[in-house]
Amino acid sequence: MLSGIFRPRTRQKAGRELPADSCAEFYDSLGEGVRELPSFDDIVEPAEEFDLCKVIDVAITQAVRDTGQPFVCPPREKEERVKNCVHPSSAYGCARRLAFSLLELNKNLTDIDTKMHRIFGNGHLVHQRLQGYLFECLYRGLGEIEAVYEDVMLQIPWLVVFGELDAVVVRRGQPYLVEVKSSNRKGFDQLREPKPEWLWQTYLYMAATGIRTAIVLVECKDSQRMKQFHIEWDWETWDEIHDEILAVIEAVMDGEIPNAPGDAPCFWCDYSHSCEDPEPDWSALDRIHLPVI
Repeated sequence: MLSGIFRPRTRQKAGRELPADSCAEFYDSLGEGVRELPSFDDIVEPAEEFDLCKVIDVAITQAVRDTGQPFVCPPREKEERVKNCVHPSSAYGCARRLAFSLLELNKNLTDIDTKMHRIFGNGHLVHQRLQGYLFECLYRGLGEIEAVYEDVMLQIPWLVVFGELDAVVVRRGQPYLVEVKSSNRKGFDQLREPKPEWLWQTYLYMAATGIRTAIVLVECKDSQRMKQFHIEWDWETWDEIHDEILAVIEAVMDGEIPNAPGDAPCFWCDYSHSCEDPEPDWSALDRIHLPVI
């Protein structure tokens, strides 16, 4: 079993041994260890599929049964977002936006419709809640889950990638990278595979950690239904992602800003206000760096 946040269960409650009086107390007792990810360099084969959605449902049912209250997750503190780098969550879709991110172009946050801010805020709350479910599964010893790590900071130096993955779940000694997403009812019902931007983000996390299996866990915003997609590492897919990001970095280093594709998601873009006539700070290239983690 991997070391990390796993602790022996020492308390008795509801007919089973539990490590604390509540999942919140259990989480607090783990401290910063939840972000200290061990090395998975020796992992070469993908892990077997398992139904994480079902395990979460069992955890929620047991939590409500034990407390008689709706399930509430403990609050999480988020790190300040690192600038001047490639963020996995926004790597796909538009080379121009990626270049602006590297050049620290000012984002247009204040002029965005307040509805958009509410959408983003709701997405963050979904992440917090589903991460809480994972710890509840660990706390209750469900699904053969042995350890959970959350909000793990990682980097790929040669691609100037810096990000924070949602969670890693260890089951039967095998690590699963877990990426949490949310979607409205229409988008949720139409999902048959991970969106391309989700796939890119997940692959960057897999490349940075050495983990070869991922679960994209998606919740419907309108009904709270869940579904999951199992992803196994594929070198051909990684080569495509790697080469496209590297091409943008090389263009920026040569003083060029790539054009936006015709189908770029401009409605969601933080840089839409200055895309057509940007005023890049080329001196930002001298400040490109990744924090020490």
